[in-house]
Amino acid sequence: MENDILDAFKDIGYDKINSEKLESAIAEGPKSVEYTRLVEWLSKELKFLCSLDEHVNAITSADDSSSFLLEVSSFLKELGCQYTILTEGNVNQRLQTRGNRLLLLDFLLSELQAARMVRSNKPDP
Repeated sequence: MENDILDAFKDIGYDKINSEKLESAIAEGPKSVEYTRLVEWLSKELKFLCSLDEHVNAITSADDSSSFLLEVSSFLKELGCQYTILTEGNVNQRLQTRGNRLLLLDFLLSELQAARMVRSNKPDP
């Protein structure tokens, strides 16, 4: 799945990640500045394209991970995320597994790709 995520980042024009950085980011999850930067970038793109109110801020240190998790929760709720594993239960447990960290990136990448397609097919007013 990591290769698919890396390919998706390249497809959307994000070139600040490579396989080693992605692997490290996924391993550390919400305590990783790199992982949270990826989520921040995706959320800001989605905020712009979908006219959302929320976005997620990257952390500057591992101590900020709790606020990051709360922002992710709020953002996913606004986005209408249907993955209950990412939206329900203890917020501090949602990104504990590697699979959930990958799922979050995959979901945000898919939503961004879809938003860009909708935007490109929508005529300008």
